[in-house]
Amino acid sequence: MRPRTLISTSDLDATALDALLAAADAARTPPADGRRPLAGRTLCMAFLAASVRTRACLEEAAGQLGVELSDLTAAALTLGRNPAATAELARAAAEADAIALRHSLVPGRAQALLGELAAESGRPVLNLQSDADHPVQTLADVLTLHDAFGRDLRGRRVAVVWTWQRTPARPPSVPHGLLRLLPRLGVQVRVAHPPGFELADDARRVGSALATPPGAIVHAASFDEACEGADVVYPQSWAPGTLQHRPEEAAALAAPFSDWLLDAARLDRLAPEARVMRSLPASEGEELGPGLLESPRSLFYAQAAHRLTVMRAVLQWMLPGGDATP
Repeated sequence: MRPRTLISTSDLDATALDALLAAADAARTPPADGRRPLAGRTLCMAFLAASVRTRACLEEAAGQLGVELSDLTAAALTLGRNPAATAELARAAAEADAIALRHSLVPGRAQALLGELAAESGRPVLNLQSDADHPVQTLADVLTLHDAFGRDLRGRRVAVVWTWQRTPARPPSVPHGLLRLLPRLGVQVRVAHPPGFELADDARRVGSALATPPGAIVHAASFDEACEGADVVYPQSWAPGTLQHRPEEAAALAAPFSDWLLDAARLDRLAPEARVMRSLPASEGEELGPGLLESPRSLFYAQAAHRLTVMRAVLQWMLPGGDATP
């Protein structure tokens, strides 16, 4: 049987996506009575980019399910710079049941490396964040939308807007992942960013191709235009791929756009039922206006909690003997 690999949600057909989301809904609480349904299973993890929340989430979910973790970060440090490193990492993980990798350090290449690792190892591979997608985060976002608006998201509008940060450094994986996932659920995604912060054409193309109805990705000319009529505003800072590791140039490019910020005044202009989402961490005063982290209209902490839910569901889906069977 082909290994269940999660590199991008766009790789999942409609049946698998629906079943994985249903499994995530069922995984909102950890196994009861100390049951460890994946006891004896092993997973090798490698973090080639800094991680606090994702790593903690993986470790907690693995502990709850009984998965034994092995850290191969040191063995993977040359991945992307040394063509032989993919094979070396695959050999290092040869005895594991699955591999989880966070790698966003080589823009335009990291996503392909995940596919090569899956092919080389013959093991399920979980993308913990690449340059092109962050599937655990975006699936958690969908659960958050379900809680706020119900399971049928058709016709909802989500504004994905670039927001100012003094030195933007994050890869555009979250907005790319939202473009790939939300349109196929019937959500209209309205995207806005300043010049120079364009997103990859591939994410738009894939998202549009999978969208129901077609044309569910709309480009807006300004922050406020994107937010008009939105059910959710998703402010997220990202660096252009070409400047991801050139902080001074990224800061100079972002400097004229310090007004691209969701603040209390902009929030007040939204419909009363509109909500705010974004992946954490976030900085008030740069990425968000003062007070928004604790605003009752913000769903940030629900998103963070759902990442653990999704991680439990994905591990059970990927690993042999898991309870989830999409």
